Amino acid sequence: SEKGRRIITTAPSFAMYKIYSIINGSNFVQIPLSQSNFSLNEDKVLEEAKKEDSSIVFIAYPNAPTGNYFAEDKIIKIIEESGCLVVVDEAYYEFGEKTFVPLISQYDNLVILRTFSKAYSLASLRVGYLLSNPEIINEVRKVKSPFNVNTFSQLAAQAVFENKEILKDSIEKIIKERERLINRINELPSFKAHPSRTNFVLVEVGSKENTDLVYNNLLKQGILVQTVSDPAFSTSRYFLRITVGNKEENDILIKGLENVSKNRSLTREGQPSPDMIVKE
Repeated sequence: SEKGRRIITTAPSFAMYKIYSIINGSNFVQIPLSQSNFSLNEDKVLEEAKKEDSSIVFIAYPNAPTGNYFAEDKIIKIIEESGCLVVVDEAYYEFGEKTFVPLISQYDNLVILRTFSKAYSLASLRVGYLLSNPEIINEVRKVKSPFNVNTFSQLAAQAVFENKEILKDSIEKIIKERERLINRINELPSFKAHPSRTNFVLVEVGSKENTDLVYNNLLKQGILVQTVSDPAFSTSRYFLRITVGNKEENDILIKGLENVSKNRSLTREGQPSPDMIVKE
């Protein structure tokens, strides 16, 4: 995008869209998701996208950190009516396998992003790829760094591509554990695990005080999770983002949440007990 042009995405969404937009000198606009189910407000996106200085719409599919897919018809409406380049980021594709790739030949403003960082565990190698029509690919080649992927990373990515079937088993195990983890967390009082099509689960705890207390208590038990908040959410809504581990790791996490829940009560109104410390 040219300097000063508008980049549009949802709120919340992948944080790097904003960072790279600012680095590029673009004006960054975020459209809040629905508070009830994290759904996409396509009309608001289009309202911004149709403004003269808009150039790119980023849509994470599935979205991070909410973990959900947006309705396909809403995204297609944005592709068809926005007049912008629409980038659909399918970083977590392997965990849900819904894709816009078949539509590339139909829409000349559609770009798909994929990565080896999630399902294929190559995050440190910074390898990914872009799918689009030849015209867009040629334009990207004009501005990309000539040495943006080193030889080692290329060989590792090639090895993954040639052995995808071997890795399918581990991906299927993560998906199975994800659903079990969601169900188990939702059996606990004061926690709400939202549906996910990624390798993580977004767990709603309530107030900032509650979320911080749960985070710190899990940390005392040797369990590290990530706290999540966003201005797009109500001030009473704070979350934990929990990566899906193997069965043993997930059992430890569930036990840790049980310890927090039964030792001290959590409230939705943000008035947790001030001495909520899990006894070891």
